[in-house]
Order: sequence, then C-alpha cells, then structure tokens
Amino acid sequence: MNVLIKTSLGFDGVSSITMNYCRMLKKECNYTFFVIGTKDDIRKDVYKEIENNKWNIIYAPDSVKHFFEYRKLLRKTIKNGEFDLFHINGNSSLMYIDYHIAKSVNKKLKIITHSHNSNCTHRKLHFLLKPLFNAAKVTRISCSDAAGNWAYGRKKYLVIPNVIDYSKFYFNENYRLELGNKYNLYKKKVLLHIGAFVKAKNQEYLAKVFKLFFLHNPNSVAIFIGEGDEKERVISVFKEMNILDKVLFLNNQSDIYKYYSLADVFLMPSIYEGLPVVLIEAQVAGLPCIISNNISKQTIITENVVSLDIDEKNVECWCNQIEKLINNNSRNFIGKDDFSAEVKAKELLNIYCN
Repeated sequence: MNVLIKTSLGFDGVSSITMNYCRMLKKECNYTFFVIGTKDDIRKDVYKEIENNKWNIIYAPDSVKHFFEYRKLLRKTIKNGEFDLFHINGNSSLMYIDYHIAKSVNKKLKIITHSHNSNCTHRKLHFLLKPLFNAAKVTRISCSDAAGNWAYGRKKYLVIPNVIDYSKFYFNENYRLELGNKYNLYKKKVLLHIGAFVKAKNQEYLAKVFKLFFLHNPNSVAIFIGEGDEKERVISVFKEMNILDKVLFLNNQSDIYKYYSLADVFLMPSIYEGLPVVLIEAQVAGLPCIISNNISKQTIITENVVSLDIDEKNVECWCNQIEKLINNNSRNFIGKDDFSAEVKAKELLNIYCN
C-alpha cells in the first residue's frame, strides 16, 4: 500500500508518533513523507532510517505563508504518485486545505485526517474553515477525545492514540549512572520536563514552583529538554528568580529515553495538550508525574500521576506534591498497554484498508 503522509519529522510528538506507526507497518506500507521545511528540520537518525527503508521525502513550504507554491507542489506530488491514501496529520480545520487540493487532483483518493491537539496557532482560520472541513468526506481519527472534539466537533471520529515502543522506555539503572556521571548529579534528586518552549507548555509556571521547592530541597536540580521560540525568555525568568544555577536547559536529545531513568519526578504544567507522548513515556519509565488538569485523563495509564490546577494559588501544592513523590524508589511499570505501538498499529492498518 502506497501512503502519502503529511507530517513533521523533528523532535516533536507528532514526529515520534508518525515514525512509531510507520515502523510497525513497514511491511504493509510504502511511505512518502510530505514535510513542511527542509532537510535541516529532520532528525538525523530519522532521516537515516527513512533512507534505509527506501522511503521518500518531499519538502514543502508553509501552506499558509506560501499557499500557491504549496498547492502546486502537493498537486504535482499526488498527480505523479500512485498513492492509495493520503494521511494528513494536523491539529485544526486547516487540514481541509490538504483535503481540497488532493481531491482536486484525485477524487477517488482515500483521505484520513489525524488531529493531534486541542488548540492551534491559526485559530481564526480554524473557525473559518470549520464548516467546509465538517462537510469533507474523510476518515477522521484523533489521538484523544480532547483533540477530536476540537478538530471535528460533533462529527464522528475514531481515537487512535499516540503510541510508543514500551520496551525502550523501561527504567534502566545503567542509563541513570551514565547520565548522572555525565552531568555530575551524584546523589542529586532530578526534576524533569520535556517539551517545546512554546506558551502552551507553560514552563514559566515551573519557575515559581522550583523557586519554592529549592528553598527546602537544596540537593535537587531540574532538567528542561527542548527547543522553541520561548526558550530564551523562559531562561531569563529562571535567572530573575536566582535559581538558574539549579537548572540545566538542554536542547533536543536523540537518546531522550535515557533521561527518564535519570529523573525522579516528571512535571508537565501545560495550558493545553492533545495527547502528550512524553507523558506516556515517563509513566512507562515508572516515573511519578505531576501534570496540569488541562491534560486529558486518557493519558493516565498508571497510579503514579497527580493532576493539579495551574493557577497562582496552587504553586505551593505543586511543591508539596513533588516532596511527596520524589523519594518513590519503585520504578517498575505497572499500567495499561493502551499506547503500545505493537498493539495499536493493527487498528490503524484496519482503517487504512477499510
């Protein structure tokens, strides 16, 4: 089966999920990736994997900023390719743009839209295109109910959750020792946050939490892993609070799975999310997690997750919960296999084929 799939291929969650499914279905599907950006925007290990599988990548301009160039390239791609289906990853009604272009070339092409978030950047365009998107004859899937309700409203959709290879993320004492030595964190308690530095991730809230926490727990450090437009501003907030010396700001890591074994608590104070794959990874690693109550309960697969408000009055509550959980020495994963790539890939293949 020849599949054209619009996705990102960087360090974000959508990229990870896309590749996890592609790996599981590589015997059944031959992929062409339609990617916004250039080769520099693709993870090196992912690019090599795609190359080894003899899959194709087509680099496209932004569909909003360079619409006519984008349309021309997508039309050409679909016209010249013998695709059985077009899998569109997105987080809003802007997926209608891809649907409309594709159908103008091949009316018989099966199209799947895949919603990954419960909000978006181009909100005005989202609501403007929503009536057209609702009328589109597509197969609608979503990573969660929150993302599905946002993108599709009352239209029927199927939930195909974000998936990971569980075995890769189980706690590993060797990883803990390796990274502990690398960053000189011997006998330190480690607080971990992983995510792009964008407003939705709300890293600034953790500055207030850590300011209070470090006062009573001087033998602790925090690690932030990610990149984004808000990173420098967030760093400046930590500097203003005089706690920058207790925090490591790292760029995206290709061996991210090792950092869950290094950490003692995982934190995620997001303003909104679809279904964050990093939270699934943290739970599979046996990490206690403290998250905002804006994150879908569908993401919770263990009993080690505490969900809290993220208002100003609740900073002390976050701090208290960290103190309760940070000495949890049990790192065995006891939870559901709802997000196992091996299990869920079969469901996606059924949607592809039917």
